[in-house]
Amino acid sequence: MAFGKKMADLGSKNKGTGDGEQKTYISPWMPTGNGRRTFRYLPRVDDSGNIIVSERLNPSTGNPLREGNKKTGAVLFGPVEVEETPFLAAWWTVKVNGNDAQRRLILDINNQWGNPFWKHVEKFEKGSAERRAMKTLFAVNVLDLSPVVYSDDGKLFYQDEKAQFTLKADSASGHLVADKTQLPKQTIEDATPLQQIRILEGSYGQPNGRHLFQQLADLYDTVEDGDGLIRRLPEMTLTLTTKGSGIDTVRSIRNTSAFGVFPEDAARLPRYDLDSWLKPWANEAIVDLLDGRDFNEVVESYGIQLYPALETALETEGGSDFD
Repeated sequence: MAFGKKMADLGSKNKGTGDGEQKTYISPWMPTGNGRRTFRYLPRVDDSGNIIVSERLNPSTGNPLREGNKKTGAVLFGPVEVEETPFLAAWWTVKVNGNDAQRRLILDINNQWGNPFWKHVEKFEKGSAERRAMKTLFAVNVLDLSPVVYSDDGKLFYQDEKAQFTLKADSASGHLVADKTQLPKQTIEDATPLQQIRILEGSYGQPNGRHLFQQLADLYDTVEDGDGLIRRLPEMTLTLTTKGSGIDTVRSIRNTSAFGVFPEDAARLPRYDLDSWLKPWANEAIVDLLDGRDFNEVVESYGIQLYPALETALETEGGSDFD
């Protein structure tokens, strides 16, 4: 499937552990909170962990690009990008052990205006918080190369807008920690690239829209290296910069001038099974929650997967190393 095909299709449709041991929570997300992240978009791999490639095409003629002689030279190949997982979600107040609490509900993205949640909030005024609770999002596995440090208790921290390590990686956005006693003692001199698979999550919508995924789509088949070769997303180092807060938050994805082949060992790292995690919850489960049934009961009754799980690692030797 071509990169961005899911976005186009969607637009046409919708115009801790049990052993008692205390563990440090490891967030599966590359947090999109304030600051700068560095990452590589992943290539697709086959069942043996080999990177899947396809012919590089001339964007003007559609003919395969060749090395050296345009007629007799060897055809050039490039890595095929992984597909994103679009999903529909809503943060909503539900009952958890008898108390009101916010939880994210995963809705049917292929039935955006017919699902029970929309029918529940449709009666509210246009532009209301209730209607705006439902958002179209995407998730994709990336190789997180951001410089990070750890606090004394093993919690992971990223840099904020001032390049200070105050953003704790505990959710999709992370959150800024103001209490200096909770911050890591390590500094930029101690930081190292994370070099682990993380989930990038953000806004999603129709082609050419104003959403985060569009910024990745804008880099597809448009970025040239110093030799004039158009590079694919897994062949370049990318940055995500987040500034501001609330409705004034601005996120931007840009390519750097660092190009290179995606290492096979990094491509074989275990990835998160996004499709299983973001599978739409049964309409009956959504109705139960809206009717006030306890969240934990609903999760157990319908077998809902609340957190992403890593797939089985492919065999690899050594470890990935990026400059």
